[in-house]
Amino acid sequence: MGHDTLAAAQQKLERVRDELNTLVLEGEDRIDVMLAALLARQHVVLLGPPGVAKSMLARLAAARLPTGANSYFEWLMTRFSTPDELFGTPKMSALQQDRLERNTDGKLPTASIVFLDEVFKGSGIILNTLLSAMQDRVFHNGSGAQKIPLQTLIGASNEMPADDESGALWDRFLFRMDLRPLQTDAAREALFSLPGGQVQHAFTADELAALQHEVDRRVRSDDRRALITPLLTLQTQCRDADIEVSDRRIRQAMRACAAWSVVMGDDALHPGTLDVLKWVLWNTPDQQAAVSSMVEKAIDTRWVDLRRTRTDLARQVADFGALNLSAQAGFDRAVTLFETAERLQDAAQRHANELGTPSAAKIAAAVAGMVQRMDDALVAARAGTTPPSAVAPAPAPVAEPETITTEAPTPAPRRRGRPVPTSL
Repeated sequence: MGHDTLAAAQQKLERVRDELNTLVLEGEDRIDVMLAALLARQHVVLLGPPGVAKSMLARLAAARLPTGANSYFEWLMTRFSTPDELFGTPKMSALQQDRLERNTDGKLPTASIVFLDEVFKGSGIILNTLLSAMQDRVFHNGSGAQKIPLQTLIGASNEMPADDESGALWDRFLFRMDLRPLQTDAAREALFSLPGGQVQHAFTADELAALQHEVDRRVRSDDRRALITPLLTLQTQCRDADIEVSDRRIRQAMRACAAWSVVMGDDALHPGTLDVLKWVLWNTPDQQAAVSSMVEKAIDTRWVDLRRTRTDLARQVADFGALNLSAQAGFDRAVTLFETAERLQDAAQRHANELGTPSAAKIAAAVAGMVQRMDDALVAARAGTTPPSAVAPAPAPVAEPETITTEAPTPAPRRRGRPVPTSL
């Protein structure tokens, strides 16, 4: 793939990421992990109670991929599901010759992207067949094994696997997300005004291939050497905490980091990309906090500080969006939140300048955008024209890859020293 093709693919990645962020509330990490799985050609499982948008997230991501005959397969698994439903019905001509050969057209063995809802509810025969498909990309059909085009299998489940057979399938998912209900009042209110309509941005086959090849290149690059020692250290720390991380998983973790660096817009692997391992190394939901702590200690503390600053600001924005700016008390509280947000923006810019990577610059740009929208809402409220979209900010715009430098962008001008009105 040429440089121009990769550059165009990176631009498309940004547009897809931005579009998904307008559709998935509180979903920035979810979207980034899903995209990393697709670029790494690895599998991802979505765990969580009913109603947390597991199926929606899977379908939204799949809709941004190249379309074509048999490119996508989806099925709701139950304990009554049969192999015929997933892998195709037996061919009568083969049965007459005492061979079990299936007609796989339009079924899982012909799809590049697969979504299986309630994935752990299948029978032992189905789960064992999925193991071969996910690990080796083969399907045993008739007397031989055929290669299949499967790139990513997205699984969803309301609960953890309950037996050894489904537990083995769980281990094949490199990326694991434990989804929870929306946390902020602003996000819950936004449920009633989510945009709809057709897909605006989707990858072409060449664009997706370019991004996947870039992940392959980074896995083999010399930059990976800087991650080997911290990866092995994390594996040891997890085992010491009774969190089993197999040699296969820690080896695949390098591919997860490479994909994460592409999604984040970085030019190469660096220790900050270890951040993705928060969704790779845990085995049960109760291990997530311990794994996150280990990962944060393994990476540059400035990365931890930068991401925490963004998280803190997101909380400020959520509180800001729930305020009634037409009331004096609400406006006064909004000004206090805005002043805190300005300090957080200054901290984010400082961390991004020190780190000097495109993904750090993106975070600083997102932070600047959120603070600017808060400022715009205050100005509009003072003038008596507060627009709803300003009070409940949409996801921050991110600069296109070709405009990103290794320095954090200059934030938008801010109106400091605004007098707080005694009335509105």
